[in-house]
Amino acid sequence: ELNGSGTGYIFKGIGEYIGSELNVANSHKALPIYTISANAFENADNLTKITIPEGFTSIGENAFLNCSNLETIVLPRNLVHIGSQAFYNCVHLKNVTIGDCVKDIYKNAFDNCANLENLTIGNSIASIGYDSFHFCSSLKEVLIPDSVKYIGAYAFTYCKELSKVTIGENVERIGKRAFFHCELLANVIIPITVKSIEENAFGDCTLQKVEFVNYVG
Repeated sequence: ELNGSGTGYIFKGIGEYIGSELNVANSHKALPIYTISANAFENADNLTKITIPEGFTSIGENAFLNCSNLETIVLPRNLVHIGSQAFYNCVHLKNVTIGDCVKDIYKNAFDNCANLENLTIGNSIASIGYDSFHFCSSLKEVLIPDSVKYIGAYAFTYCKELSKVTIGENVERIGKRAFFHCELLANVIIPITVKSIEENAFGDCTLQKVEFVNYVG
């Protein structure tokens, strides 16, 4: 589908494609494809690996919702937008690298990615939305970059294997139950610039060490 400005295309879906691996095309009729539309791959449980090439800047909401066998997703470095619930319930997804052009992680973006073990959050992220990584129960360590100002409510709730969290120097607010029931969470590094830690942000954790750090000093 041609976008509103007529300068490129929107990838709408895969139709009756039954393969397990897919390399998404980056052009159509001599024009680039910039966007994966909302719900484009929803319920495509045949897919195990998807490569999105350079040039794509946006992944719509619910784009990969319930891709229950998806193990590998290769995201372009210049991706700017990942919509809400984009990878919701991709229970076999193991590794995610969010590039340095993405500004925000929207609500439920990676909710219930139960086998997600390795997460890299890019250095331009300003906020981590509500329930973004809820029930990512295989995630063991999280490094929140310095660009982040807000960690949303329930963002990492029930990440039961999470044992270490480092929070970047510009975070100002940690939302309600952001790390609730991260039952192995023993070590947290928090900058002294944090202005608000909301109700039960670290409830039901087995914290042994909380270190407040003055990065400036």
